[in-house]
Amino acid sequence: MQTPLTWIVRFDIDPVWVADGFVMSDTQAIDMLSYKLEFANVDTELAAQVIAGPSPLRIAKEQGYDAQNPGGKTIVREIIKASPAAYSSHAKLDRALIDAITLLDSVAFVRDEKDNTQQVLDDLRKALAQVRGASA
Repeated sequence: MQTPLTWIVRFDIDPVWVADGFVMSDTQAIDMLSYKLEFANVDTELAAQVIAGPSPLRIAKEQGYDAQNPGGKTIVREIIKASPAAYSSHAKLDRALIDAITLLDSVAFVRDEKDNTQQVLDDLRKALAQVRGASA
């Protein structure tokens, strides 16, 4: 495949659909894309990857499970496995934003000088909220 053009898409799904069993995964994303581009070869012309999403535990809770329930633990594991870029310990987007906020917030001389650090921190927090679906 030539160098692909990349879109990062946020889907907002009402909890009622998640309660009914819907979970966005890499497979779901590629299925949706291939539905629209029905003649594209999914092995060579398309790719999809979920890079951020709601907490797997929240998804399990919406589906009626809690953290102690074996079914809930299974659902959480399946979600992490189906979308590793979003949920594994290597989830880069969410982790990078959190690390940047933590770093800038911890450097005393940056916070005390009259620069735009606070604006940068505010922007990073808004970006993190947007990635997590907490804002439009």
